[in-house]
Amino acid sequence: MTPRTKRQKATINSHAQRKNTKRLQERKGDGSFERRILEFETELALQIEQCDRMRTEYEDLEKDNERLLMKCGDLVKNAEITKCLLENEKNSHEETIRKMALLEAEMGKVDKKQNERDNDQKTEIDALKTKVTELSLKTPTRGKYRKPYQLLTMETKKVRFERVREFIQELVGSENVDLFTSEFVRFTCKSKNFSVTTALSPWDSFYASVKFGLSDRVMSELKRFCKEKISVDLFAPKDQIDAVKKQCSPTQYYDISTEKIVHVTRLGRQTESIEEIVVHKDPLGHLASRLERLAANNQLVFDEGTRDDIVVAFAGDKGGTKTKIGLMIENIRHPNNPHSMILLGYYTGNDDHDSLKKKFSTLFDKLNKMTSVEYIENGALTKRNIRWKIVGDCKFISSIGHHKGQASSDPCFTCNLKWVKNGKNKDTIGSFPFEFSGEPRSLKKLIDDGLDPLLLMEPSLAAPPGLHVILGILQVYVIDYLTAQCNQEDYNYDSLPMYLSQQREYLKNLEKEEEDVIERVDSLKSSEYLANSVKLAYQRLENTVRGRRRKADVCQSENCIINLIAKDLKEQEEFQCRSCSLRFHYCCGGVYTPDDSYQAEDGNFICAECSPTQHGPKSLISMQEYNEERCRLIEIALQNDCDLLKHVEKERNTLQNTMTRPVGDLKRQFEQVLSDIKCDGRVWYQSLTGNQARIILRPQNIESILLIFPDSAEKELLRKMMNILSFLMSNADNSVKTDEEIDKIELAIQELVDTIRLLHPNAGILPKLHILVAHLIDFMRTHKTWGRITEQSIEHLHGIFNKMERRFIAVRDPILRANLIIRQMTYLNLIHDIGDSWRAAD
Repeated sequence: MTPRTKRQKATINSHAQRKNTKRLQERKGDGSFERRILEFETELALQIEQCDRMRTEYEDLEKDNERLLMKCGDLVKNAEITKCLLENEKNSHEETIRKMALLEAEMGKVDKKQNERDNDQKTEIDALKTKVTELSLKTPTRGKYRKPYQLLTMETKKVRFERVREFIQELVGSENVDLFTSEFVRFTCKSKNFSVTTALSPWDSFYASVKFGLSDRVMSELKRFCKEKISVDLFAPKDQIDAVKKQCSPTQYYDISTEKIVHVTRLGRQTESIEEIVVHKDPLGHLASRLERLAANNQLVFDEGTRDDIVVAFAGDKGGTKTKIGLMIENIRHPNNPHSMILLGYYTGNDDHDSLKKKFSTLFDKLNKMTSVEYIENGALTKRNIRWKIVGDCKFISSIGHHKGQASSDPCFTCNLKWVKNGKNKDTIGSFPFEFSGEPRSLKKLIDDGLDPLLLMEPSLAAPPGLHVILGILQVYVIDYLTAQCNQEDYNYDSLPMYLSQQREYLKNLEKEEEDVIERVDSLKSSEYLANSVKLAYQRLENTVRGRRRKADVCQSENCIINLIAKDLKEQEEFQCRSCSLRFHYCCGGVYTPDDSYQAEDGNFICAECSPTQHGPKSLISMQEYNEERCRLIEIALQNDCDLLKHVEKERNTLQNTMTRPVGDLKRQFEQVLSDIKCDGRVWYQSLTGNQARIILRPQNIESILLIFPDSAEKELLRKMMNILSFLMSNADNSVKTDEEIDKIELAIQELVDTIRLLHPNAGILPKLHILVAHLIDFMRTHKTWGRITEQSIEHLHGIFNKMERRFIAVRDPILRANLIIRQMTYLNLIHDIGDSWRAAD
């Protein structure tokens, strides 16, 4: 703390005195003596305290003064020392200046030499830089930072390609660039230091031959062409490809025989051909080998639907002229892929019960014994139970169970529910409880009833054919219904029936009526010709025309004209008159029409001479009058039938055009909408495909179709029904369903029943509708899925099979052709099992 000066202290004291004086004056004004004494005492105490504080400050100032004196002495000593140091530094600096002068003289000499060396080095560096720049410009990156090749743009790559070409051109000369490049590519492909190659491996060559359907000849020609044009040996050697093919040869699994088949052409001509019959010999062994391969490639699937079992389905169908059967495996990611199906056999013929039994009886015996399978899984021998399903359309499933089919009174292959399909007592959707199941069929009951099921399995294992069920319901109760509405709107005659099936029946009746009228007209024309010929014959008889006459035997008529009638009518039968019992030629007795002929054959016809129309003697004139009257009646009947024929023909043509062509505005709009959504517009006879059904049942397309029809309660019901079918079709997929999802499907089916009953109360019951609403939920609760394994696979197999048949159509030997087809199917299985099937799953 800095000590106060005397002036500061005097100022403080004078200020305190003035303050005390002011306080005393204030107190005098009070007029109280005691108070003044108290104030004096207080002021005295304050002055004492102030004196003590001033004494303390004075002592502090004395101490500070002593310290300052000591510091002043130290500063004097330091100044003397610094002065000595400065003198020493001055002497040293002078010595340093002298030495620096000497060094500068020496450095001048060194700098001169260094400048000379620097100039020489700079010249050399500039020369090297120029050379490096020239070399870097020749590199692909031009000396810049090399960016990762994967990140380069195509433009940058093209620039680098061009620089490499320039480098090669400088290296080998412009005339040898092509030769060097081709030889360098071959060297790279053969070198072990590179993985690049221009030739396919044996496996890739085999894969390409299967995927693209390349024959050995095509592969050989393609290989030679590539080698000639681009100097590339594209495929592996044939012996290496054959070695791969032998690893999956299917010959040990099949028996192939032949039979003669009689074909009837459209013209009625019968031709014979030798067709192959292919039957699998060892389905269990083949299944085991497939499972081992699937397991080795991590393709096997076990989930809530399959549990720990191997689930397989026996599938079959007739496509074209051939019936094919196969074994489908559900324990894979896409069971409906036709490439995964084991071909069990095929033959030329129908897929009825007797044909299947005749061709595959030994195979069915082996299948019925397949209850478990052993195969290698994860390096260990594994045994699993086999669970079966039956897959196909309704006809094929009925054939397997020896069922009478969908045309019978009990058309369901799962239960024995019966309903009337035709006649006045026909059961309809509105009157019959089709949503309920009849008594379930069982294997034991089938055998007890004397039936012969080909597979000894419960009928409930037959999967409701999802594709055919949805297509059938959509076609009959939606498309046909809308088409019938269009026909009703566009038809100009009497009102048409409500349903397309009834309209087709109505058209059929019109066609039958037209045929009947045409037959009557033709018959009356023949009768008219005969009557007119008789008229001419009577004229000749009356005029006795000269010339040669035929010498046929005359009848008992007084005016027999058998030798005067037209030559094409000379062959006349005879009859006996019911009245006079004489025998007459048909022409002589007045038998002109078919009615007359039938009466004459039965002996009930009265001849012209005895006819009640005859009055007077039997003369030529009376016979001519009879003939004139009959000609007039025949002409009237012919005119009436011709008029009727024109009317019937016109009505039939109008109805046929209405039903087959878009003649009306509503029909044209309907077919235009179907055409816009990539569906064939000729829906009157069209059979919908699965893809078309999916397109039609999309929500936006449902609205587009219904938009052209007038608003009504039926239209709203139809919209609801189509949305329900869309929901069901979307759930007929590959997934395993939970109980909650199955409950939702059950509610949708109940809504479908209620809706279709309101919309089509008078329509007949389609067996597929009953199968869907009565048996689908039970099947799904048992198997936890509907569309995971369906008839779509065998349907797709037809296309693959037809393609193979066309490929090998030039092979005349049926056994060799069968071997080639079987081999290709097995190759498809192999490619599928390694997880490289190119076909999209359904």
